[in-house]
Amino acid sequence: MKVAYTVFVILVALFAVIFAAQNNTTVAVSFFGWSTTGLLSIVLAVTLVLGLALGVIIMLFPTMKQGKNASSLKKRIQALEKERNEFFARRIPDGNESARPSGDADAAANAGGANETRTTSGPDAPHPESH
Repeated sequence: MKVAYTVFVILVALFAVIFAAQNNTTVAVSFFGWSTTGLLSIVLAVTLVLGLALGVIIMLFPTMKQGKNASSLKKRIQALEKERNEFFARRIPDGNESARPSGDADAAANAGGANETRTTSGPDAPHPESH
């Protein structure tokens, strides 16, 4: 990974040198009454850096808001999980652990108790006519 990063940095530096060598024309820049002259490559590089910095600043506030929102949602999930666990602890006084939610879909589906219907097959399976 270090080799790939080093190759990438060298290529970017090489392209920057080639760009600067090919764009060495002096240009005048005017902005709200302020004016200056400089090499085209330097003016473009400064413009690029200012644009990147402005983009980071603009995206900083929504990102911070999302992080704060995610933190409050995690706290809410923990509170709801605690409430769920307390509910099931009160609901099962005899200690029957099979009715407690375990996160396993099959165990939760089969924890119905009296309303549970089982399907069996084979020679020992009850036949509907025998009832």
